[in-house]
Amino acid sequence: MICPARNNNSTMKTRWAAVIAYILFIFISLPLFPALWRLAYRHIPVLLHSVTLYLLPCTFLCLFCLCIWHFKIRSILLYAQLATIAAAFIAVQIFMCDYPAERLHLTEYVVLPVLLYRALSLTADQKRVFLYVILLSAATGLLDELIQGLLPNRYYEFKDAGLNWIASLLGTGIIAAFIRNGKTKRKA
Repeated sequence: MICPARNNNSTMKTRWAAVIAYILFIFISLPLFPALWRLAYRHIPVLLHSVTLYLLPCTFLCLFCLCIWHFKIRSILLYAQLATIAAAFIAVQIFMCDYPAERLHLTEYVVLPVLLYRALSLTADQKRVFLYVILLSAATGLLDELIQGLLPNRYYEFKDAGLNWIASLLGTGIIAAFIRNGKTKRKA
């Protein structure tokens, strides 16, 4: 199915503006984040820990509910794929994230592939769009960590770059699950 907005220049500009704004938000927040995190952790440590631990599973629950009630999607295969991705997110949180702040990498970088796909799907070769999404997400996550290595109040950590990449892969998996089950508009 061809998306009617496929050749719409203003749609393309809007989608790329969203990608750029999101990436700028990630990069601009880098020097500010440690101070904000310390302040929040000092005043609400239990809440902060709980929010970061439960944010993604609740997001997946909302996605399931949205699929069922709003979009009226009745695909068992789609739900199985989304449940597998949700389980992978939870496993990464439990086994790879030692601190609540690390869980935010999962949240930040699961959104980026969705924005990138929406922008790239308008012009990129549909056979390679997922490759481009993964490469651009991974490059953004790596650049994020490299910038942290240059800041005096931050440091580069290979594990965080890995978390960014894993979250990008899982975010891309969500998009692929919907497309594989024919639930989004895409060029045939």
